Amino acid sequence: MDSISLENDFLRVSILPKIGCKITSIYDKINDYEWLWSDPHRPVAQPVFGDAYDRYDISGFDECFPNIGISHHPVIKDLKLLDHGEIWAKPWTIELSENEMIGEIRGEQLDFIFKRKLRLDGRQILFDYSVTNIGSDNLVYLWSAHPLFKVTGDMEIKSPINHPMTKEFGFSNRMSPNGTDGGEGRFNSFTWPIVRNSTGDQFDISQISLIEPLTDKVILEINDGGAFELSDKKTARVMKLTIPKGNINHIGICYNLGAWPFGEHPASWVALEPTNGNSDRLDHSYEKGIFRDLPSNKSEAWNYRMEFN
Repeated sequence: MDSISLENDFLRVSILPKIGCKITSIYDKINDYEWLWSDPHRPVAQPVFGDAYDRYDISGFDECFPNIGISHHPVIKDLKLLDHGEIWAKPWTIELSENEMIGEIRGEQLDFIFKRKLRLDGRQILFDYSVTNIGSDNLVYLWSAHPLFKVTGDMEIKSPINHPMTKEFGFSNRMSPNGTDGGEGRFNSFTWPIVRNSTGDQFDISQISLIEPLTDKVILEINDGGAFELSDKKTARVMKLTIPKGNINHIGICYNLGAWPFGEHPASWVALEPTNGNSDRLDHSYEKGIFRDLPSNKSEAWNYRMEFN
């Protein structure tokens, strides 16, 4: 599969335009450190539009739009939204320059044009997005970045603010009970970084280790923007994520520490996912009033940046 790269003195970023403009590698050249998790058990292949997300290489950094989790559209009732949205599985058109790449894709289920610009600036990657509603009706959607950062040992997530957060799903004891699909107690409220289970035990989820398999997800409210650090305690490498105040009002933090995919070959990664919804499912976000509603022939934009040291 053809890959392209953006590169400067500090970083090399590899991208697959034909597979949703998936970012397959963020490599720190100075420190010889790869940040993204790669999947050794699922070969890279062109997805069939509408297939399940986990049938393919799920590693790296995808974009989820107009939803993440499978559900019916909250306004177009007979429309079933696809697993992790519709733009990860299709080829994008691109414009490439020395330190910048613009990717663009047109919607199939819904009428939109989605754009993402990546630009290297020293140790930073600057992410700029826009979506344009080219349909006649309002475009109801959510978006989420989906970067899977590798976990090889003890790591830590830091934020200077104790943001309010809610449970999205859980398959560990940390936010139990979980139910059969991990969704029991969805939207239960906590304050970063402490969660509690049904027996009152507390857990600090800023600390990451591979001591026991688990997979959980929380979503933090960041209406005034947010700053987060993901650090590898052994190597002292740090990723800094800065989200300005604007159209990104939440961040999902998903832990998968040797637990999923269930069965053979579970993976180990943590995802820090800027988003404008408060659930993986658009219908759930719609019910809570946390979604985007873009009028016909209008556009909106958002941005954030990541710094790697």
